[in-house]
Amino acid sequence: DTSQGSAEGIYYTTVAVPQNSYTQEFVKKYKSFYQREPQELIFIEFGYDGARIVLDSLSKGVQDSQEMKQVLYQVQSLQGAFNVLTMNSKGSAPKLESVFTVLNGKETFVKE
Repeated sequence: DTSQGSAEGIYYTTVAVPQNSYTQEFVKKYKSFYQREPQELIFIEFGYDGARIVLDSLSKGVQDSQEMKQVLYQVQSLQGAFNVLTMNSKGSAPKLESVFTVLNGKETFVKE
């Protein structure tokens, strides 16, 4: 294999699962409900938070897509799976990205 070591020293960013009390509680509830360990936890979190935001918006009596958009853009301090969600002016709830590098052939955390 001629690619051996070709990623050594590269840096990259990714959205990582934060290690906090929200995450621990979410994983505990997930395991209790599904009777198994969560796989690809970050994607489970994205789905959960997306559904949470939409359901919260619907509970406010949204009647059409324009109202939904307005309500979605106003989401502030809504508890998500791993952290508190607040939408920005572009309609996105920014996630904390982490920086990693490949060091001695292994993914190594650098910083948040």
